[in-house]
Amino acid sequence: MARGGRRGRSRQVALISQEGDQIEALQTSRGEGENQVEVFAAESNRTVTQGAEIANTQVQIVSSYASLVDPEEGTELKFVSTEIIDGKQIAKIEREDVEAEIDYWQNAVLCSVLGPMQTSQQPPAPESKAFTQVSTNKKFHIIFVYGMNHEHPRQQMWEELKALSQQMTETSCILGDFNAILHKEDRRGGNAIQDIELKEMTDLLEYSELQEMRWNGAYFSWTNKTTWSRIDRALINLHWYETFDFTQNQYLTNGLSVHTPMLI
Repeated sequence: MARGGRRGRSRQVALISQEGDQIEALQTSRGEGENQVEVFAAESNRTVTQGAEIANTQVQIVSSYASLVDPEEGTELKFVSTEIIDGKQIAKIEREDVEAEIDYWQNAVLCSVLGPMQTSQQPPAPESKAFTQVSTNKKFHIIFVYGMNHEHPRQQMWEELKALSQQMTETSCILGDFNAILHKEDRRGGNAIQDIELKEMTDLLEYSELQEMRWNGAYFSWTNKTTWSRIDRALINLHWYETFDFTQNQYLTNGLSVHTPMLI
């Protein structure tokens, strides 16, 4: 794969052998005085070596990645034609493309699902956190919630979140559909707003010392075309604010779901 928008200059070329999902670097060519670049990828593992610097990255191979993201200038991924050399399928990848990929993914976040967990249970142990920021190796917790429509199970959710917040001694974020609003302007249309609706979210923020992550984009995060509500949020604790003060929650354009996607 290669990026678009290449500049005309001398480049290095790495020869890559591909057999199904197995990709292996056979050799690299380099000019005098330049660092050698090696690329290795097998199934979900990928290693890039540039001189003495090594970055180990676990990624999920998606054949149609280019169709999943909006192409931007200089970042559009393209498949290159291969040729048969000594009976092996070979694709040429230029050094500039490898370096561009390293730069593009340097702030990537690795995510893995540890397993289902009720909110009343202990969070993952420190040695088995599910998320790691590659560039800084900082770790954090993400807690996904879904608030039920009915009052009783939603009330149980608030109590469990309060209890869980007391255990969040690490950098943590709680995000999802709380099915509750924080301000009167968070709903347009539909049923009249009751004070108890505002109190539920307010009590959680005050008790847990959480705050909403900075955000931009669409104001309402849910609609059925007659009612518009802001019920999806990302809440963070003080550790998150101090560690990742640059993060923000971007509300994207509605797609197939009645909810607006959130991009952290």
